[in-house]
Amino acid sequence: DAALAGAVFTMAQIQVENGQPEKAISWLENPKFGPLTLVKANHHAAKGFATETYKMALRAYIGVKPQELKKAEATMDALEKLAGKDAKATENLTAIYISMGRQLQQHLQELRKTGQKKELETVSNAFEVFLDRVTKRDTGGSYATLNWVGETYFSLGTGFDDGPGTTSAKAKTFFDKAATAYAKMLEIAEKDPKYKEQPAGLISVRLRLADCYCRAGKYDDSIKLVTSVLRIRPSLLTAQVQAAETYQAKGATDPASYALAKAGSTPGKDGQNLIWGWSKLSKQAASNYMKFADTFHLARLKMAEGRYQFALAKKSEPKLAKAVLEQAKKDLWYTYELHPDLGGNEAKYELLLKKIQKSLGEKEVGLAEFKQRDKETEKANTADTK
Repeated sequence: DAALAGAVFTMAQIQVENGQPEKAISWLENPKFGPLTLVKANHHAAKGFATETYKMALRAYIGVKPQELKKAEATMDALEKLAGKDAKATENLTAIYISMGRQLQQHLQELRKTGQKKELETVSNAFEVFLDRVTKRDTGGSYATLNWVGETYFSLGTGFDDGPGTTSAKAKTFFDKAATAYAKMLEIAEKDPKYKEQPAGLISVRLRLADCYCRAGKYDDSIKLVTSVLRIRPSLLTAQVQAAETYQAKGATDPASYALAKAGSTPGKDGQNLIWGWSKLSKQAASNYMKFADTFHLARLKMAEGRYQFALAKKSEPKLAKAVLEQAKKDLWYTYELHPDLGGNEAKYELLLKKIQKSLGEKEVGLAEFKQRDKETEKANTADTK
């Protein structure tokens, strides 16, 4: 029945997550109650989780040693068949592949967090071998397949990503391969009228491609692509945030970019910057704080963090560095005055403020300084009233 099939599927899932794909396959392919067996037989017990079963099988076939690549390809074909051939087929399959990419990303991040470097390498290498094989297939150039390749390479890249300015060579390789896949998707879309009817979907692909460029250290290419999106949708918040984050990331190698992350760039027809930057983003979000509180605090934190990082880069100019650090502290104080609860981000503000205090040669008391200052201000106001 469905309960047994679900239990066996969970056992297979546990084995895949624990790095034992061979055991997962034995559960999935069990001739009596294996989820894959039941799905292929169109058994009523497997109704409703065929997609998840194929996704799990694909991960297991790719991860096992030696790889069962023919079964993996057959599973991909089954997923494409399951998605259907109607107008929504590509959209359905794309959603499946994005979901798989996220599952893989979570798995890799967990391996990285727990220090399982050998397992991280094994999983990454296995997927790389399979992806290279997929791209050489006759169907390897399809929109949906390219999306699977792009999402998976992106997930592999994040598993080795050390952050802005410190991305490993392996991570850059994966992001470059992901970028190649997304670029090909856009080429296909430009030649096929049906994709032009889905502008929102194409915008998400462009932004993903821009993210790949950024993570691979190709900041100018990333900004150029995000700017092309903003020319179409100037108020698209996700694109505005991504543009500012790209400038912030570029700041690690080009400190002048921290200023662009804050102030924006690229004057538009109205004379205003097409890319807003953290300053305008925070103002826009503040105008509807209840709805955009997360964006407001992201912008405020990033703006102060950018000043802090710029000051560190200008240590050889102590007067300038000190002035910038003091301004960063003022940014945080202003935010605290507006929203003392800091939108639930107190830990992030605390950490950044302590770094700034340390760089200024002050006691690292964090938000306690602001709270004390707030009390003193309130006390003085009360005295004036009396």
